[in-house]
Amino acid sequence: MDVFLAASEAIQVGRASVLATVIGAYGSTPRKSGARMLIYGDGQTVGSIGGGELEQRVKAIAQTVLSTGDAQRYRTTDDLTLGGCAGDMEIYIEPLSVRPQLYLFGSGHVAHATVPLLTQIGFGVHVIDDRAELLTEARFPGVNRHLQDPIAFAAELAGGENVYCVLMTHEHSRDGQLLEVLLGKPHRWIGMLSSSRKMAHITTGLRDRGISEEQLRSVHAPIGLDIGASNPSEIAVSIAAQL
Repeated sequence: MDVFLAASEAIQVGRASVLATVIGAYGSTPRKSGARMLIYGDGQTVGSIGGGELEQRVKAIAQTVLSTGDAQRYRTTDDLTLGGCAGDMEIYIEPLSVRPQLYLFGSGHVAHATVPLLTQIGFGVHVIDDRAELLTEARFPGVNRHLQDPIAFAAELAGGENVYCVLMTHEHSRDGQLLEVLLGKPHRWIGMLSSSRKMAHITTGLRDRGISEEQLRSVHAPIGLDIGASNPSEIAVSIAAQL
């Protein structure tokens, strides 16, 4: 796959990654200026800047770049651990700006009011529902719409450190099932539209099925800041403010 295409896809889906670019090549080097390699958070790569020990060293630096968010310059002649390269290479290693991805399960009135606010505050938004009459371009313009059973979608969702999930389907039992599935996946944040009574009922069932207290405490429910919200527009503001 082309490095630029892979980088674009990583940004769109919120996959943590780093771009390493050869910005200087002097003498006999395996690649010249302009060579690039994309490095994902799990260590997988697309493209090449020369192979061998060089790429292993850059992949190690990439992990630091991912954790700190700060780009680094690396020069082979400054690295005493790297041998066997007659020339000198300078490489710029930069984190890609990853847009956080928010998966909203449900397409009712509150979802309709909330989605525009979420896009305005910087989320890449995905709306998941199996009701075609509600999940339309007219109601949710400019976002990713997934006409699919929410539980099946959640089961296939990879999750990740930039993944946010908001649960507001029209069935309480479905929200509980979704919560059980999503708590078992990597995520940054999970919130659920519910009353305290509904959440207590769901929590009891999940606890009985082995969900830990730590996992249950991580769920933001009832979702949204306590601003006395009552109608969909007010609830949407409370949710956006909390996020």
